[in-house]
Amino acid sequence: MRTLRFPLLFLLLLFFTSPVSVFAQKASEDPYLQAILGYFQELEANNPRERVHLHLDKRTVTPGETLWFKAYLTAGSRRLPSPLSQVLYVVLFNGEGEKVEEQKIQLKGGHGHGALTLPNFAAEGLYRVKAYTAWMENFGDDHFFSADIQVIDAENESFYPLFEVVDVVETEEQLTYEILLQAGDRSGQPLANASLRYALFAEGQQSVRVNFYLIARERRSSGLAGRSSHSRNNISNFITSKMRPMR
Repeated sequence: MRTLRFPLLFLLLLFFTSPVSVFAQKASEDPYLQAILGYFQELEANNPRERVHLHLDKRTVTPGETLWFKAYLTAGSRRLPSPLSQVLYVVLFNGEGEKVEEQKIQLKGGHGHGALTLPNFAAEGLYRVKAYTAWMENFGDDHFFSADIQVIDAENESFYPLFEVVDVVETEEQLTYEILLQAGDRSGQPLANASLRYALFAEGQQSVRVNFYLIARERRSSGLAGRSSHSRNNISNFITSKMRPMR
């Protein structure tokens, strides 16, 4: 056995430094090269590498939206459907590298499907989707699926409104409400230079709809005070709607 160590080491070095075509030609002539080739073929057969691909239905999404996908898992050099793994891990990371959501997808015959849903107040930016199996983790992340998606707040709905009735004046014919309306973004800063609207409902029916534009002269506050008058006949149940951006 000792006499084989030096030739085997030499042949391994030759294997990694020689062109593939030369090696294939020599392997048919040299029993040592045939043994090495057989070893790597057996290694590939017993420990095939898996590769995964996700087909995403879109690459640009908005907060609260669902990203659908189909998964394809293959194994070995022939890229055949993998029978090795029945569970696929699909993870969504935000621009800071923080895990936003993770799904475990059941695979059948190397195929599966699922969805990732973004949080309603997800920050804008470049997010990343990764997919892998437990078997793939044995070989590093070179064959992990990785794709970037763009998250945009197209309708500017990620803000927090404050709606307050500060005064009520009652006469025989009507009630007058003095309203303070404030809006801040997801970081708590006053919202500025944005088109908004609010609506008032009485007994389930919309009675007032107001469109307005916030202009920030100073960033310390972003508020709007106004008065709305309503008939006494339809003001018994006063309800404020969720404030939404203008469409």
